[in-house]
Amino acid sequence: MAYGCREAVSYSKKQEHEKWCPFVPCSCPIAYCNFEGSLEQLRRHFNDKHKKSAKGFIYNRPVSITLGVDEKFLILREETDGSLFILSNKVETLGNVITLSQIGPFMEIRSSYELTVKDEVDRRCTLRLQSLMRSTPKWVDSPASVGFLLVPSQFSCNSRQLKFILRFPS
Repeated sequence: MAYGCREAVSYSKKQEHEKWCPFVPCSCPIAYCNFEGSLEQLRRHFNDKHKKSAKGFIYNRPVSITLGVDEKFLILREETDGSLFILSNKVETLGNVITLSQIGPFMEIRSSYELTVKDEVDRRCTLRLQSLMRSTPKWVDSPASVGFLLVPSQFSCNSRQLKFILRFPS
């Protein structure tokens, strides 16, 4: 009730209801911030307190991302509706494991996203990857074991940076 849900469920069904309820409390992705509220409350909070902590983008428009190969994550904020996303990055032997998560209630239907990266040495060599993003009310600092994209090391070898284009659905 504190976050807007008015549905009465029995104790035995509470956990299942909270898994899919659109009013599930969502946590602020900023490490030092303890804010928790409904998705709408989180969007307002982030816009008021942390807007400059995120890279802005607009759905259906490509967004250029530069990320240090050792940088663990980047917060992205959609300019129109304030949706928050976490782009996670983990260095592995073969390259960088990239995942994208949306902060919000769990959704059965997952949206896809696309990442395009060019080889630094041979700019004609392009890698285009696509995956599904998951939705989570509380972001944790560990990439998902499913739905990840692997960007081979050759795409960041000289500058120690990943430079790519990210495209979100609307």
